[in-house]
Amino acid sequence: MKNLAFFSMGLAVLAFTGCTQDEAEMQSATGRTPITFVSSVTQTRSANTSLQKVQIASGVEVGVFAKSGSAYITNGDNAKLTADGNGNFTGTRLYFPTDGSAVSVNAYAPYSAAFSGKDGEAVAFSVAADQSSDAGYLKSDLLCGAPTGDNSFTKDNPIVALNFVHKLSKLTIKFTLGDDTDVDLKGAVVNIVNTLPTTSLKVSDGTVGSASGSATTIKAVTFASDATT
Repeated sequence: MKNLAFFSMGLAVLAFTGCTQDEAEMQSATGRTPITFVSSVTQTRSANTSLQKVQIASGVEVGVFAKSGSAYITNGDNAKLTADGNGNFTGTRLYFPTDGSAVSVNAYAPYSAAFSGKDGEAVAFSVAADQSSDAGYLKSDLLCGAPTGDNSFTKDNPIVALNFVHKLSKLTIKFTLGDDTDVDLKGAVVNIVNTLPTTSLKVSDGTVGSASGSATTIKAVTFASDATT
């Protein structure tokens, strides 16, 4: 049984790319090798919505933890990156340690400062009370990611491939018109009631906690005032 009812879809992210010219020039100038994060998406289960179906949506902020051994590398504690919708990220630049030591990486989305310093702890996460817009949906779409296979990267292997999965359940609502052809949904609002809105995520291993919090109402759909039947 899933921990929390939520509007989401299965998502897997596997990234492969090379260093850009800017990154190569920066490496030459600083003597340090930047860590490259990019992504592509493999759909893992059927979905009837295009939102985040083939890629992390543009503007979604991702939190990244990068460690050498048990210690965060410089800027590696909950570094904020922003997806561009095309498999790339901008934001805080991370570099491999100059001593050549390996780095492990874990990530999650959407970004929250509450996770800082706590990648190995269960951190509370609550879905938005209004998910009738793309913004509300994306704020509630809890993802957790780690590299597929060996989670160990060095400056000789600077491309980190993250595999993101959705941690909450997708709820699909379908409307069908019955015998009453006079049904009018103009301006109608659809709510999901008695929902426990909070869970927790441990980024280091993707563990999700039980649903908690006070039962609340989640706004799922708001029909346009000029909607047809």
